[in-house]
Amino acid sequence: MAGASLLFACVAFVRWAPGAVGAVCLVFPLALPFGVAPGFFPFCGACAAGKRQSYEYFETLKYARDHRKNPTPAEKFAWDKIRNRKFFGLKFNRQFLIEYKQIMHNRLYYIADFHNFEYKIIIEIDGPIHQLQQEYDQKRQADIEALGYKVIRFTNEEILSNWENVEKRLLEFIPIPRPLP
Repeated sequence: MAGASLLFACVAFVRWAPGAVGAVCLVFPLALPFGVAPGFFPFCGACAAGKRQSYEYFETLKYARDHRKNPTPAEKFAWDKIRNRKFFGLKFNRQFLIEYKQIMHNRLYYIADFHNFEYKIIIEIDGPIHQLQQEYDQKRQADIEALGYKVIRFTNEEILSNWENVEKRLLEFIPIPRPLP
């Protein structure tokens, strides 16, 4: 009977992540009855192994993959210029997930347009929608910079029509001596 009660508690307070290999247990941030600690259920191998991922991670990852498959013209142009270490030998990732906060076992993520590990550089390309969400963009940038990243913002027009200026601004964020192209 105790096992059935535990199972009922798990079903009542847990959702399952779609797309996960097997089933990944996701505990809502609620107090569980029966003295069971949130995030741990004996019958859930993912929780017991400490490999639990949040639902937000899988949803954000899916969103990032969709953006990689359908880039804006400015993102496609920039990616063609910086991919495969074409920009001074630096490795960039596109549509990169950055964990910025954890609330009650739920991790929250931002998606950076382009990301460089070596110098912790984030490149953001702003389209027309960003004129309507400036307050959100400022908070997002502050959260990312608090993690030690340097955020560089460009408009679509800058990327598409003035790439030389974009390169110069990016080089300001790379310390000297710079890697050879």
